[in-house]
This record gives sequence, C-alpha cells and structure tokens, in this order.
Amino acid sequence: MSFVHLHLHTEYSLLDGMNKIAPLVARLKEIGQTACAITDHGNMYGVLDFYLKMKDTGLKPVIGSEVYVAPNGRLEKDKEAGFPNHLILLAKDFKGYQNLSHIVSVGYLEGFYYKPRVDYETLEKYHEGVIALSACLKGEVAETAAKGDEEKALGIARKYQDIFGKENYFIELQNHGIEEELRALPILRSIAKRIGAKTVATCDSHYLRKEDYAAHEVLLCVQTLQKMTDKDRMSFNGPYYHVMTEDEMRERLPEDEEAIQNTQLVADMCNVEMPLGIYHLPRYIEEGQTTPWDAEVNRQLLEKMTMDGIQRLYPPEQLEEATARARMELDTIEKCGFVDYFLIVQDFTRFARRKGIAVGPGRGSAAGAIVAYATGITEVEPLRYNLLFERFLNAARISMPDIDMDFEDARRGEVIQYVRERYGESSVAQVATFGRMEAKQAVRDVGRALGMLPKETDLISKLIPFGTGLEDALTTVEQLKKMYDDGTKLSGTTVKELFDTAMKLEGVNRNFSTHAAGVVIADTELTNYLPLQRDKDGNVITQWDHNLVEAFGLLKMDFLGLSYLGVIQNTVKMVKEQLGVVVDISHVDTEEPAVYNLISSGDTVGVFQMESGGMKGVASGIRPTSIEDLTAIISLYRPGTIKAGGIQKYIDRKNGKEKVNYYHPSIEGVLKPTYGIIVYQEQIMQIANRMAGFTMQEADILRKGVSKKKADILAKQRAVFVEKSIEKGVPKKTAEDVFALIDFFAGYGFNKSHGVAYAIMVYRTAWLKVHYLIQYLTALMNSGIDTEDRLKELVAECRSKRIPVLPPDINKSDKLFAVETQADGSQGIRFGLLAIKNLGSKAIDEIMEERSNRTFSTFKDFQRRSGGSKVNRKSVECLIKAGAFENLGEDRVAVLREFNNQNGKAPVADDSGTGLFGGSVNEPVVSVSSCDMVGAAAMEKEAFGFFCFCSPFQQYEPLLAKYKAKRVSECADCDDGTAVTVMGLLTSAKTAKSKAGHAYGKCTLEDDSRKVELIVFEYVLGQFQPCFDREGAIVLEANVRMDGDELSLTAKKFIDFVTPEQAKGSKPVSVTHPVLKLTMTEQQVNGETLKNVLLLTHHYPGKEHWRILYHNTTDHCLEVGNTHWVTITPELLKGLAEILGPSGVDYS
Repeated sequence: MSFVHLHLHTEYSLLDGMNKIAPLVARLKEIGQTACAITDHGNMYGVLDFYLKMKDTGLKPVIGSEVYVAPNGRLEKDKEAGFPNHLILLAKDFKGYQNLSHIVSVGYLEGFYYKPRVDYETLEKYHEGVIALSACLKGEVAETAAKGDEEKALGIARKYQDIFGKENYFIELQNHGIEEELRALPILRSIAKRIGAKTVATCDSHYLRKEDYAAHEVLLCVQTLQKMTDKDRMSFNGPYYHVMTEDEMRERLPEDEEAIQNTQLVADMCNVEMPLGIYHLPRYIEEGQTTPWDAEVNRQLLEKMTMDGIQRLYPPEQLEEATARARMELDTIEKCGFVDYFLIVQDFTRFARRKGIAVGPGRGSAAGAIVAYATGITEVEPLRYNLLFERFLNAARISMPDIDMDFEDARRGEVIQYVRERYGESSVAQVATFGRMEAKQAVRDVGRALGMLPKETDLISKLIPFGTGLEDALTTVEQLKKMYDDGTKLSGTTVKELFDTAMKLEGVNRNFSTHAAGVVIADTELTNYLPLQRDKDGNVITQWDHNLVEAFGLLKMDFLGLSYLGVIQNTVKMVKEQLGVVVDISHVDTEEPAVYNLISSGDTVGVFQMESGGMKGVASGIRPTSIEDLTAIISLYRPGTIKAGGIQKYIDRKNGKEKVNYYHPSIEGVLKPTYGIIVYQEQIMQIANRMAGFTMQEADILRKGVSKKKADILAKQRAVFVEKSIEKGVPKKTAEDVFALIDFFAGYGFNKSHGVAYAIMVYRTAWLKVHYLIQYLTALMNSGIDTEDRLKELVAECRSKRIPVLPPDINKSDKLFAVETQADGSQGIRFGLLAIKNLGSKAIDEIMEERSNRTFSTFKDFQRRSGGSKVNRKSVECLIKAGAFENLGEDRVAVLREFNNQNGKAPVADDSGTGLFGGSVNEPVVSVSSCDMVGAAAMEKEAFGFFCFCSPFQQYEPLLAKYKAKRVSECADCDDGTAVTVMGLLTSAKTAKSKAGHAYGKCTLEDDSRKVELIVFEYVLGQFQPCFDREGAIVLEANVRMDGDELSLTAKKFIDFVTPEQAKGSKPVSVTHPVLKLTMTEQQVNGETLKNVLLLTHHYPGKEHWRILYHNTTDHCLEVGNTHWVTITPELLKGLAEILGPSGVDYS
C-alpha cells in the first residue's frame, strides 16, 4: 500500500463531513490503508477520538486540520476583503501538534469572522514541526492556478514554502471531475517543479462510500437550510468525494504516480505520539505563599486540614475511627498523586462558601471520602451512612478522581471566574459538548431537506419511541413499518427514502455547544495540550468533549448549576429578614416525621427530585422515615431497576409482603438495609469483601468489571468469586446464587454516596416546605420566573395551599415575587414584575426608581413620570393587561383602550396636559368591564403566558368528579402509555392533511396549571372536529405520552364537550362552606358600582372566594380570581349591602 489519505473530513466538520470515526477506521482497514490524516474544517474537534481509534486498530493517525487563511490578516474583518483560503496542515511530531493546536486556537480566539481565520504571521510563528499542503480549489495556490495565473500562483507557493521549509511544503493534486481542477492540474505540476516541491495526490473525502453521495447532498441541505429541489443549493459536483481506494486514486490521477507515492512519504514524516497515561494536574500554591511549590508541604497541608476537620466534626467517641479512616484515605490520595487535586477543590469550595454562594452537600462518589467531608468539600458524613472511599479512589485502579460540585445556578459563574483568575486564564477553560443527529432530529432534518412539510416530519418523529434508533423503530412500531413497506408518500417523498437517508445521517455530530458543567484546569497553557475556541457567549472552551479531555489526562471537573440550591439560599434569607429566624440548613433535624409524611403523601411540588408521578409513587410505597430510605427511593427510581422489578420487590419486602433472602450470614449486614436487594454499587464491593475475601480495591475492580456485562469478563470473575467464597467456607451453590444476584443488579446499582448527598437535598427542600411554606414557594417562583409552565404549576400549588397570589401592582410589586403581609395580618405572594412578558429588567429598574420618590396615584400619573427610554409601548401595554393598575381603581380594559387611542408614541418627560404616550391625559376614561372572564383571561395569558387570576377553567372544575376525569396537570404523574380520562380547554386546534391523505388534529389542551399537546389521529378525528372552533371544555379518553420529560396526549375517544353556559348551570360535587354571591345588573358591572365593590373588598383580603351574578340576554356567573378573595366579616357584608342593596348580597 503506497497511497495514504492526507485530506479527509470527518463528522467533526459539522454538517459537512459525514465520516463517523469508527466506521471510517473500519473502512480504512478494509481497503488496506496503513495510515490516514484527519483534516477537518478549521478545527481539531476530532483529532484525539481519531487518534485513539486508529491506534486501537493498528493504523497510523496523522493529525491535521484544514485551516482558513485570511487574505488581509486575521484581524481584518471586512467582507470586501474576500473569503479566506484553505490550507492543509499536518503535525510531524508532538511539537508540531502543539503548534497546530496554537494555530487553530488563534483562528477561533483572535481571527474568527464567519470562519476561524489565521494568517501568514500566525503560520510563521507556529510553523515548527508542521507540514503544509496547498489544499483544494479553495486553497490560495490552486484557486489562482485555476484562473490561469501561474506566476501569481508561483509567488504564493514560494511564500508558503518559505514559511514551512522546502521539505515541509507539498502541492496537492486533485481530480473530482471539476473543470477548474482540470485547468489547474498542469499549472500545479509546473509550479511544483519550479520551486522544487513534491506533489501529493489527495481526495477531498467527505463521506465513506460512493453510494453515500446522495445522503451527503441531503446533509449539505441540512447545513444550509435548503431543499434538494432548490436550484442554487450548495452541492458537491459529482460522487467522487468518498474515501477512495488506492486503485480509484490512480484512476483519477493516472499521470501522477509519484504524487500517489509521496502520500506515504508524508505519512512517514508524521509521527505524533500523544502523552497519554500522564496526568497534567495543576499545582496548588496557597494564597500569599512566597515559597515555590513543594509536594511535601502540600501533603502536610492537606493532612492538617483533614485532621483539623476531624477534630471539629466528630465527637470524642468517634475520633479514633474517623482518624484511622482519614489516614487510610490520605495515604491513598498521596500514593495516587492527587494531593494537589484535593487542595484545589477545597480552595474553590472555600471561596464559594466565603462569598455566600450556596454549595451542594455533595455529588457523586466523592461524598464517600472522609477527607472531602473534613476539608469542607462535602457535607456528607461517610461513617454514618457506611460509604466507601474505595468506590471513589482505588490505589489498585488509579484513575482521575471525580469530584463534581453543585453550586447555586445564579452564581456558578463567579466560581468559574475565580478559578480562572486563581489558576491562570490561559490554563482554565470550559468544556465543549457535541449534539448528535439522533433519530427524531434526523427525521426532521432529512424530511425538511427532502421537501416534506414540518407537520409531516413532526408526525413521523412522534411515532419514534424516545431513545429508540431508526432501525429499531421500523421493527417495533407497526405504523412506521407499514408506511415504510407500502411506499407511503409525504409531499412526494416516500417514507422509505426518508428513513433510508436518515439512517445514514443518524448519529453524526450536528452542532457543538458548551458543556453544562465541565471545567478543565491544566498545569500550563491549555493550547500546549488541546485547541481552544469561544462559545456563543464569548467564553473560552475546549474543542474536545469531556471524555476526550479526561482521556488526555487533564483535570476536568463539573461545576454544576443547581437551581434548588438558590431556592434554599433565598428561602433561608427571607426567613431571616421576615421572621428574624436564622436557619442553619446544614444542621436541621433529619428525623422529623412531618417532613417524611409530606414526602410520603405525594405533596412534593417543589421538593427536589420528588415531583414526578413515578417518584411520588415510589415514595408512597416505601413511606420513608430516614435519609437512608430517601437514598433508596432516589437510587431505585431508574429505568433499569423499574424494568427489573426492583422497586416493587423492595416495597413488598419492606411492607412484609415478600420474604427476604440474605443468602448467607456473612452478607446479611450488607443486604439487610435494602431487604436483600442490591440497590447500590457499594453493596457489590461489600459482598465481595465479606463473602469472598476480596480486598476493597479488588472488590471495586469486580464491581466495575461486572457492570460492563461482557461475557468473557463475567465468566472469569464468576470463577474467581466462587472459588474464593468456597475457600471461606461458603457452599458452592450459595456462592453461585450470590454472584447471579450481583450479575443481575450490577447494571442497575446506584452510587450510594451520590444517593445520600441528593437524599439530603430532598430532605432539606421538604423541611423548608413544611416549616416555611410561603417563603419557600416564593423562592421557587423566583427560580422559575422566566418559565411559564413552572410558574403556572406553582401558582396552582399556592392556590391549593390557600396562599393568595396577589396580582401585579405598580406600587407594590418588586422585580421578583415577594411575601406581602395584608391588612388582616395574613400573607400572600405578590407577583413580581419580571414575570410579566415584554417587561425587561432595565425597564423595571426605571419604574422602581421613579416609584421610590413617591407612589403612582393614577395611570396618567404613571405616564407622566415613567418617561425613561426603557419603558416602551409594549412594556406599558403588558403592565395594563397584567392588571398592574387595578389597585389604583383603574379598569384595565378602559385603560388599555385609552392607551391605544393615544397612538402609543414614545414617552417624553412633560409636565403639560399631554400624556407621555401622546393624546390628552385629561380626556375621560371610557369605562368597560374588566371582569368578563374571557376578556380578562385573554389579557392575562398575553401578559403572563398562562391563565393566572382569571382562568376560564375554574368554572369547569366542579365537573371533574362527574366525569371521573383528571386535570391536564395530573396526567404528568402517569407513566408513558397510561390510558386516562381527562378534561381541559382546547385553546388551539387545527387539522392537517398530508398529500398521502393522512389527516390528524394538532391541539393544545390545558387547565389552569398546565398545557400539553394533544394529537388526534384520523380514526377519531371526526369525533373531535366539531369542538375545534367552540369555546368550552372537552372531556376525552387519551393515552399519555412521555418523551423524556415532555408530556403529550394522544386522543382515543371523545366523551363530552361542555360550553360555558352549561358549566354555569353545574354545581360543585361537594361544597362544605358558604359562598358570597353578588347580584348586579350589566350596567352596574360596566359602571362605577363594580369599581366601588372592588375598592371595598380590597380592604378585606383573605382566602374566601366570591361570585358575581349578572344578567343580560343570558345569565352570567363570574368566579372572581384569588387575588380578590376576601375575609367575610359583618362589616364587609354591611358595606356591600349599602352599595348593592340587601337583595344584591347572598352569603349562603
């Protein structure tokens, strides 16, 4: 074999290259290649992935990149300067690799302008150890040669040769059947001779086989958002961009045998050996330390920190045990070379705590380390919960420890910035992650490129089960299989063509982004190890994902942002400010029955990790009474355990319904806490230690081995386990049964240390909900202030707890939700202005600053004084629709009409009679009823994104019991596939029909706390269509669909449709308390009477609801929203009777 591919693009040339690394390497082996280069567009995303897989297969990886060279320098950012040219760079050795990393990084960090661009200056600075090839037709030399200008092309080639050296610069020859290439070839051969450069034959490979050409054309359409039918779409001219064989290359370039032979010469020159198996850990130096780094000094420092912590945290009777455990761990940490690692983690954790940034109690296996507990990294006491250090760090299996940290999400960035400043900006970066074109996305992308309608591809993608690949979906979903086999067409494209193409693209890298948590810290400039770039927010990130970063031996840690930490922190702060109570959440009593009762009852909205229907079900079955029980709940509720029946076994055994088998006395203590079921990975280790005499280090290796489920490994480990057990006097049958138990649960076992840490979080959030409900719900609402569905859910939770959610008030609302004490001493939660759509933070700041001078007296007063540039027309309109002026006695519909009549001109500060938005502020306001349920609800939905205070669904609630129907929100507690009877409002509904004639309905179904998509297939569409344009609530049978966390419903059967008029005639199933009903005429509702009623009720806030009955041609019954709920007193009833007359007031 004398030909080597030196110009090849993989899937890491995002949406341009189609070569997935593993199939590529297999194909190279198949066609007899001994080496190959990776040269993705402008990046080095895939070089280590490629390097490792090539090495594993016995092939030689050549590391490279096709960089973009800016014509007028990397810093010049002018479209008129023209497009950058291509240049292939290959690393000769590790120094060359480092220089290539620098070059590519400069392109992103300094030269990015549409593309990552470098220039001659960059190439000259980092040329050592780098080979350059002149590239394709977009290369500077070939592009000029194709225009016939040999002398200019010659000058360019000489410049590159001067930069890289005569022996390191090669002229590429390509023939893909393009006219320009054929014109350029003789000139390129001539230039090579004139400058004494060797030629190399290359193929601009973008896909694996010739028959992949059509799928690659579709991929290009996905990249450019074009369709295959577009005449001017991006296209490769002809099917010659695959991974060619040597014979194919000779056919393409029959005159260039030497150029083909030279590819092997170049490959022989490239000998990069990555320094794998070495940890590139940063060195820790104490702040203020003047002496150089010293390993022994740091060892002593970590030991002192640990022992000081042991003395502080443990009572005298536990000191001996805790000290012995700490010394064992410290010895292992030193032996593995991770002293500085621990010091660094405690450093930034200490910084966070010092700055008041909430830190999680622990995460992952690190919570099992007493050193982490003693140094303040975690708050989990390992001895109490019987946690194993060896699960975290094992001297017999040295690998990078994994200490991941949770910080409150709003301040996580402060910790990362501290690490950058402390350990060097050039040595710290966040980590990239790559999004792949998974099955559903592949169908949508390919379908769009093939000209299918979004509703068609959406319908197909919804038939693919979550987490299922396309090939499996065709096998398991009968409807898909039928459409595939029958040649069903959608917009002229068969489902077969759609799936065949999508299966070729499924799994390719689609995009890159920043990993949600990963941060890498190196002992020197990161570009000496890997390339860098910037994300969309300007943060410096690696070009490799976290797996590759760790494989290289770099220290990668996860700095996760956890919203619940902020919720806890803010709740504690409110409790101190409002009640004067200092809550030390780290030291609350963890055995309070009230807290466990709350969890067992399913009252877990807002409780960390316990909100899903599945978790509620497990909790109600287990009925926890300890942190250990909570740990079991968290650990058991996983797909594998559910499928294996582990949850039900646990519940039945805990409740005495099933006999518990401990197998052997030596492991009874291990299995007793979990009723004979292996729930935790640590239990596997303890069983191997106690029954078979494995050391804990050997037991950890066993645990890791059995979890891989490889037959050869299992057979070997089974034999060792059984033999060792027999040596300890265990019967062979018992040993085999126990190993079978290990084998069965090994894939499902959970990390107990992580489970305990998160169980503590569960308990803390539930504790706050029990003890400080209104503050906790307020903090939750602020955490979800920009998430409609979450706010809707939390408003419903407040309602269920009889906590008034007070509407936005221009004089009382803060930026965030806030606890507010009302006139009668009761408390409610005042709506935060930031929850109103189109009202930005700066506009709110301007309003609040003006309000601090004095409160607003009328809407006109607001207009006069809120003349800042940030308070625009849309902001004011949403404030009106949100009802923010109603407590000034202003009718929102009337104010909105007046505001619109003023033409909404930009505000200008003015003291004359002209309002800030144009028009006279002295004109009378036209009074229009704002209490009509439908109108108010529509305005609220526009302002908040959901029904909040005037939900039309409230009038239908009494019918839920009649139909034995669930609310829409209750469906979220059901498992995928569950059949339910559900009632909700059809807030949008439309029918669609594909060209193949398949009709369906796409609807939105909602109640007052959740909305979901409802799909109505053709076989029942006729039952539902008459309801699509009507106002009312629909009752139906449906199947629950859970796509990850996304809930949707599929209609099965129509049951009933209830109009507003019918709902008004219905009665609640059970009413246990009297209701205040006010009878008014239409004129009273639309006039001053209603205003006077509202002003009066405002002085009697409370938790009792009331209704307005009024008459025109049809009877109307309006349920007043909870913001106007009252406390019924004789004074209130007397005042209402004075306004409406005695016959207008009914409290019965």
